[in-house]
Amino acid sequence: MKGNCGKLLRIDLSSSNFSIEDISISLYRQYIGGMGLATYYLNKEMTGKENPLDKENKIIIAVGPLTGTIAPTSSRFGIFTKSPLTNGYLESYCGGDFGKEVKKCGFDVIIIEGKSKESTLIEINNDSVKFDHNKNLIGLKSSEIKEYFKSNYTGWSNLYVGPAGERNSKISGVFSEGRCAGRGGAGAVFGSKSLKGIVIKGDKRVDVYNKEEFMKDVNETLRELRSSKAVSHLKDVGTGNIIDIMNFFESLPNRNFQNKCSKEINNFLPQNLKKAWKKSVACFNCPIACSKIYEFEYEGMKIELDGPEYETIWSLGINLDIYDLKTVAKANYICDEYGIDTISTGNIIGFIMELYEKGMIDSKHIDGVVPEWGSSEALIALTKLIASGKGFGMEMNNGVKYLSSIFEGSKAFAMHVKGMELPAFHPSGNYGISLGYAISNRGGCHLHGAVLSELFGGADRKKHNNKVNMLLKNIGLINVINSSILCYFVSNGIGLKEISKMIKSCTGIDYKDPSEFEEIGLRINKLCMDFNKKCGYSKEYDKLPLRSFDLGTNKDILSNMIEEYHEFMMNVK
Repeated sequence: MKGNCGKLLRIDLSSSNFSIEDISISLYRQYIGGMGLATYYLNKEMTGKENPLDKENKIIIAVGPLTGTIAPTSSRFGIFTKSPLTNGYLESYCGGDFGKEVKKCGFDVIIIEGKSKESTLIEINNDSVKFDHNKNLIGLKSSEIKEYFKSNYTGWSNLYVGPAGERNSKISGVFSEGRCAGRGGAGAVFGSKSLKGIVIKGDKRVDVYNKEEFMKDVNETLRELRSSKAVSHLKDVGTGNIIDIMNFFESLPNRNFQNKCSKEINNFLPQNLKKAWKKSVACFNCPIACSKIYEFEYEGMKIELDGPEYETIWSLGINLDIYDLKTVAKANYICDEYGIDTISTGNIIGFIMELYEKGMIDSKHIDGVVPEWGSSEALIALTKLIASGKGFGMEMNNGVKYLSSIFEGSKAFAMHVKGMELPAFHPSGNYGISLGYAISNRGGCHLHGAVLSELFGGADRKKHNNKVNMLLKNIGLINVINSSILCYFVSNGIGLKEISKMIKSCTGIDYKDPSEFEEIGLRINKLCMDFNKKCGYSKEYDKLPLRSFDLGTNKDILSNMIEEYHEFMMNVK
């Protein structure tokens, strides 16, 4: 087998045993790898009735046929499980070197099941697995465990959770070498299994089917990426390059989505962000290098932070009426240290600030913090409260959906879909974004088909015509990217034509043409929907927060679009 390894590593934490299984080539033909394979196994091995934080839930780590090759951005991996935040399907992706090492160990899929009786660090060295129960790792923050790995596992790649994951925070992520699979609470699933992390090292080669053809296809892809203006902006400034565009098109949420733009964004304009960054950093084999390093001092320490990136500048800054980059960076650093998602954290704080604004909560309720809009002190204090899980911080770790259930009259401004807080693109008046949020399988998310192009001139954002078709094409493309596995940002420069060529010359599997890959992408989407159905979801859950309809989105039009989407997906096989 070329490109793919054809092997699955199954790890049972309850018994500290492991086994290696074959993966049928027919599954690669149907689902490519990565997201496709992982979602197939989630459906096959789980009923959907499992409590996400019980031992019956499974963690699936998957890579794709292009992982570990010379294909651009091919170092990523995905984590798949049942989300403790949404109680439904969860996929979350991460860069770094971990995915490459999974492939070099000879595996396409790792399934982790059961629960350890004590805190565990899994060591994977090629096809050998060991279980380390070092109690000294318990409670280590990100900077501390990175130092431990540096001293004890030189040459290994790593994956870990912070203290928030250990105590099952529903907004905790899984980190790898400073990168993060952040959304949906995968860190809590690790913590519920007493899994502190994984270290991995392999020395196997990743062979491709037709080296000459693959090199040709890779070079064609690189040319397309290098000629893309969007990729150039990412390389130059990072993800923050779109802040002024989103603000101009009234799509940049402010004050918990009460407003669609802000007059105070000068500090976050691309030209000013560019001056603030110390250097650029790229994942393995990535020509984009979107990560930007920011230096600042915090509590007497000199900090080098990867970011803040666009979503974090918004969630911990603009959304809260805070416009100081250093303050946002401090909050970002606290989130990283404890291992929590910055998007959910900022949304939760914005929700608390609006509760306070409306007189629905007082400072006594939140450990004396006065959560006023624009307060840097409140941002840092509330971030620490959420990160540590102390006092009311433990309640806030459950997300805005939960919080809205305990504050009567607040559900209208609880900005989530299926329990996952919304990202930094205002849905109101943007029909492609609204539809993408509403039907997203993992909850409030812009990365799984939302028609972002309508915010960049690719369509009239205020019209709904053809948006369902555009969404379906996006879903097909993104699911192929996530099954390959490549970075989402390649979609700014290439499409199914380039990706399908690389997969075919890499694997030798006789896929027909790019249209077949679109069909596979939609088939994978159907698998995600099937898993959510097993978890108790139906199309009645595909809806936006009520506030979205106050500022420009017509509820009836959106309902018709959602119905059209479901009618199409019913016929996907």
